[in-house]
Amino acid sequence: EIGDSVQAFMDVAHGEKEIDREASSPAVLREIRRVESLFVPTLLGTSLLLELPNGVHSFALAFFGLLGKGREAWDRRLLKLAESAVRRMFLRALRDGRKPIEIIHQLTFGDRSAFMRMLGELNFGTASFDSVRQRERVVRYLSVFYASYREAQLLAAEVARRYRNLMRLLHEDNLARVLSPEHLAEARSSTMVRELSTIAAEARRYLSHRRALDHELEDLVAVETTFMASVRQRRLAMVRQFLLADGAAAGAADA
Repeated sequence: EIGDSVQAFMDVAHGEKEIDREASSPAVLREIRRVESLFVPTLLGTSLLLELPNGVHSFALAFFGLLGKGREAWDRRLLKLAESAVRRMFLRALRDGRKPIEIIHQLTFGDRSAFMRMLGELNFGTASFDSVRQRERVVRYLSVFYASYREAQLLAAEVARRYRNLMRLLHEDNLARVLSPEHLAEARSSTMVRELSTIAAEARRYLSHRRALDHELEDLVAVETTFMASVRQRRLAMVRQFLLADGAAAGAADA
C-alpha cells in the first residue's frame, strides 16, 4: 500500500508550470497525509518485512509502486510493449525479405520446444505466415520470452524514472508551487517527507547495485546488509522519537 500511496501523491503533485494552487493544495496535502499514515507503520514493521524471503528486494521496490497491484500494472504495460516490439520485428523481416523463422529462432533463446511449437504456426511449404491471425498468435507467444529478456533492464529504467520524479516532486520548490502557505508549513513539519526522500534514495542505490552485481553472492549479501542496516537505523530513530514524545506528554500530564 505504501507504494500505491506514493504513486498517488506523485500523480496529484505532478503538473505543468502553471497550476491552480487553490485546487491542487488540498489534494496534494491529502496524499501527503495518506503516505504519512502508511509510512510510519510500514517503517515500524520492517523488522518483519525484511526477514521474509526476498523481503529486502520487495521492500525497496514498494517505495516506487512496483509491488503488488502496481507491479501487476507495470507487467501488463511491459507485455504490451513486448508485443509491439515483436510485431515490428516480423514486419521489418517481411520488408527485408527475411523469413519469420529467423525471428522465431532469435526470440526463443535456445528453447527448442518453444521453437518447434512456433514453427508449427508457419506454412510448411513457404515457411511464412498464412494470415495475420497466425502471425499474432506467434507474436503473443514470443512476447512473453521477449518481456522476460528485457524485464531487468526496463525495470531498472522505470525505478530510475520514478525516483527522479519523486525527488523533483518532494523538492521544496515544487511543494511551494503546489501547496498553499498553510499546507506548505504542515508539509515542512512532516518527518515523513524527509525520511521518504532518504529511504527512496537508498532503495534506488540498493536496486542499482543489486542489478549491477550480476548475482555475485558475497557482494549481494553485503549490499543487502547495508540497506537493511540503514532502514533499521531509521526505524529505531522513529521508535526513539515516539518514546520521547510519549515521555514528554506524560511529564506534561503529571505537571
